[in-house]
Amino acid sequence: MNGSSRYLPPFEPLAWLKGGNRQTIVGTYWPGERYSRSTTLHQVELSGGDQLVMHDEPPETWREGQRVAAIFHGLGGSHRSPYVIRTASKLRSRGIRTVCVDMRGYGSGVDLAAKPGHAGRSEDAAAVVIRLAELFPSSPLTLVGFSLGANIVLKLAGETGTETLGNLDSCWAASPPIDIAQCAANMRQKSRQVYSRAFLRNLIRQVRKQRRRYEEIRQIELHPMPRFVDEFDDRFTAPLSGFRDVHHYYAEASSAPLLRNITIPTQIIAAHDDPIVPIDAFQTVEVSDTVHLHTTESGGHLGYVGRQSIDPDRRWLDWRAVDWVLEQGLRAAEKQ
Repeated sequence: MNGSSRYLPPFEPLAWLKGGNRQTIVGTYWPGERYSRSTTLHQVELSGGDQLVMHDEPPETWREGQRVAAIFHGLGGSHRSPYVIRTASKLRSRGIRTVCVDMRGYGSGVDLAAKPGHAGRSEDAAAVVIRLAELFPSSPLTLVGFSLGANIVLKLAGETGTETLGNLDSCWAASPPIDIAQCAANMRQKSRQVYSRAFLRNLIRQVRKQRRRYEEIRQIELHPMPRFVDEFDDRFTAPLSGFRDVHHYYAEASSAPLLRNITIPTQIIAAHDDPIVPIDAFQTVEVSDTVHLHTTESGGHLGYVGRQSIDPDRRWLDWRAVDWVLEQGLRAAEKQ
């Protein structure tokens, strides 16, 4: 594990919120910032004629040349996911232009994509990076990813390696499913099926929306309903995305084999008690010298509701994203 000497303030859960399930569930519903509708929309062209949508809301003080952060949501999420709203709000309050990405087939782009978004869509993240370089040609870029979006961000960074892609100079990833097959197997456990059912509800809802518009999706039967996420991926995600089967999809989409190729500053945060993404993959993965992998004992899956500390509120994870993005700005200034 690289970067063990790097300091992050410790995460201490609320006394009554110990355990990964409590952190995950309460963290989802704990009140936070409200969604702002005052955003500018940018459409991004993708492969196969699809498009995705970016929601752009700059701080009043932001000027061209200053840093941009692009946030990628998790499975079934969008620009309106609570963790996206909170982190974007905090970044903007610190002067960072923040672009919230609705990934292929999600959010505002649900009617703009015939092909499904999935955990390996690093080409879509690359399209976002290139589009942001066109919009803000002198502004450095940090990618911020949560869960499935975090795997996509890491996969792109690993695939890019020593090459330059737009203005991308750093990444931050929270709770990434770097070994998707392992995560899928974990979701089949009886104690995890509450999460499996929640993900499936979102995925089926997404398919039903897209079936109204796209014949290729209508040709795949919904019944009998998939019981687990890997069954859904085998029936829908894999064939619609050009994979042989779910095993081929999971192998190609997982970011774990690529983490050793990352050459830009990257921080990964994962919890030992995450009920969705098993910690085992992080304990054996090989990462490059530019990757700081930080694991916490508690936090659940994107939960991290903590005791009062140095942070202005109890949302430890949000502030670690802010700290990282601001640190990249300082690093860039020192190099000039």
